[in-house]
Amino acid sequence: MIHSDAARAEALGLALALGADEAAHRTGIPRRTISRWLADPRRVEEASDPSTHEAIVGKLWHAVEVGTDAVLAGLQDPKARLGDKARALEVVSTRHAMLTGAATSRSEVVGRDPDNAAVDDLLASLSWEESAIVRRAFDDALERVLAARDVTLAPVDPRRLTDGNGSEGPADA
Repeated sequence: MIHSDAARAEALGLALALGADEAAHRTGIPRRTISRWLADPRRVEEASDPSTHEAIVGKLWHAVEVGTDAVLAGLQDPKARLGDKARALEVVSTRHAMLTGAATSRSEVVGRDPDNAAVDDLLASLSWEESAIVRRAFDDALERVLAARDVTLAPVDPRRLTDGNGSEGPADA
């Protein structure tokens, strides 16, 4: 089957972003065809062309508009389940916040020590990688202090960890 340039560009863009399987699922183009296109640097370069990229962005935005209209219609449907409506509303409002640069979550520090405000601000500004380095350094320092005091901590049962909201359960659940 011969695919249009736009269909090929869309499939390649999706494959580069989400993988060949997902691109095949979304476009209906066989995964093997998409994988063959991915292996050809000329085709990938064509898909990276700014005009092609803008066409894909335009199509994806149209899909967002259609999806938003469908969600709004579902929210007004008296036969739709309330839980489904609530989840749809949550997704739409979160995505809207992301698109407009608004906050997508809220965190609060209770009892912030004004003497440590600069340290708190610095820690809050760290990237994930920098936070990991700080955590490792803290863990190493804590182990040295505990060893010097001859203190042994009991292992933590991961089933007793909480999710941060007080609900017990595995940390990755």
